[in-house]
Amino acid sequence: MLTEFKTDLTLLNSNQLIRKYIHDGPCHVLDHDLHFRLKDKICRHFSVQFTDVALVGSAKLGFSIKSTKRYQAFGEASDIDIAIISTELFNTILEASIFI
Repeated sequence: MLTEFKTDLTLLNSNQLIRKYIHDGPCHVLDHDLHFRLKDKICRHFSVQFTDVALVGSAKLGFSIKSTKRYQAFGEASDIDIAIISTELFNTILEASIFI
C-alpha cells in the first residue's frame, strides 16, 4: 500500500487522499469485524454518528504519515489513533468546559 500511497500523493488532491485512505479502504491492524465493533462502541459511548468516527494514522494505513516518522511501519510500539469529527460533541464539550 505504501507504493500506491506515494504514487497517489502526486495524482490526487488532499480531499481525494483522505477519502481513499482514511474514509475508505481496509484497516491495516484490525480486521473488518473488529474495526466495525471498535467504531460502534465509540459511537455509542460518545453518542455520535458512525461516520463521525475514523481510525487514522499507522494503524489504518500500515505506516505513519507523521513528518518525524514518515513511512515508518506500524509496530509493537505504535498506537491506534481515533478521530471523532462531530460538531455536536464539540459543542457539548465546549459548553461543559465554559462553566468549570
